[in-house]
Amino acid sequence: MCHGELARTRPPPRYLTAFYLWMSAGGVIGGIAAGLIAPQVFNWVAEYPILIALAVLCRPGLALPEEGHGRTLLLGGLVVAVFLLIVCALYPVTLDERAFSWTFGTLLTACVLFWRAPLPFATIVAFILLANHSVTEQAGAMSVRSFFGVAKISENPDGQFRLLQHGTTLHGSQRIREADGRPVTGPPELLLYYWDGSAISQTFEAERARVDGPIRYAVIGLGAGSLACRAGPDDTVHYYEIDPAIIRIARDPNLFSFLSVCRPDVPIILGDARLTLAEAPDGAYDLIVVDAFSSDAIPIHLLTREAMAVYLKKLSPHGMVVLHVSNRHLELASVVAGIAAANGLITRVNDNADIDEAANPYKYAGTVAAVARSAEDLGALAQARDWELKPPDSRQWVWTDDYSNIVGSVIRQIRGQ
Repeated sequence: MCHGELARTRPPPRYLTAFYLWMSAGGVIGGIAAGLIAPQVFNWVAEYPILIALAVLCRPGLALPEEGHGRTLLLGGLVVAVFLLIVCALYPVTLDERAFSWTFGTLLTACVLFWRAPLPFATIVAFILLANHSVTEQAGAMSVRSFFGVAKISENPDGQFRLLQHGTTLHGSQRIREADGRPVTGPPELLLYYWDGSAISQTFEAERARVDGPIRYAVIGLGAGSLACRAGPDDTVHYYEIDPAIIRIARDPNLFSFLSVCRPDVPIILGDARLTLAEAPDGAYDLIVVDAFSSDAIPIHLLTREAMAVYLKKLSPHGMVVLHVSNRHLELASVVAGIAAANGLITRVNDNADIDEAANPYKYAGTVAAVARSAEDLGALAQARDWELKPPDSRQWVWTDDYSNIVGSVIRQIRGQ
């Protein structure tokens, strides 16, 4: 709507230079506000509801009601809305899915009654968005905002597990209490996609058996630092992580103890892994684990033919690249097969981990692709029943730094291909 108004009200040609200059200035201010100021001021993405409410206020016709009755009704509604938001913030409200849908559906329907009146319309919209945050925010949760998003640390309803959530995706989980409420002691148990017997754990076992000694491995994507506990005493472990907020969380033993217990001195290289990994010595790692994907957004530049070439260069002569590509919305295993084949590599995929998720809280089956130069380099995975050979799909173009096809991945996921 705002862009349409800009185009509709553009001035005559003689004034276009100033017009475009002010548009550019607005873009700069908006970029600074969203990219630099908001992450420092808010611990959640508060600029979205603020921006939407302000956009509604920009509609023509913004004015206070002329009649005294209308003004009283509007001001009274504002007072009630602010009061309810304060109550929700101080005393978190819990709604089941049905009550949530009916409550906010009714409020959204009420917007229709005021669609010609920007001020009450914006008030209702702002209330809905802010109340939604208050209701969905878990009591006791801690949110950490950075340029790369919002990381939330919370406990599950029975208090047995601490969770690290980024967007809508879990990136870490640790059991902190037993079923009887006693604090957990001893080394932390690996959960999520890293439990003993999971596809990712099988890749470590296969590589360790092939090397028959200490291994050198790198992990792209820190999370809570779970995979540090896969290291043996003489193994070499390096993490590559782009978000300094995640590093602070993983290194805090009061939040997650994987690093502090298993590898307190593990090097964590801060920066874009595509760039920082390129600075590592060639042949530095026996195993490279790429675990930087989520269901909200994927860093495509880590999933291209050129990216795979970087991984290959940093692998030892018989090493393996492991990509965790579990995703709600995208089918990515065939993408891995394509970029691997483009570099002369073979791919095996496991999405059949034998786990009863209902009986094993926070232990999940995922989709994991193992890539190597030959079947021999995959070790035991080459003969394992659950690791299916994945040839490249001749109907798909290989993803490169200049080409990717998100829509195709979405369609394949919907079709279950």
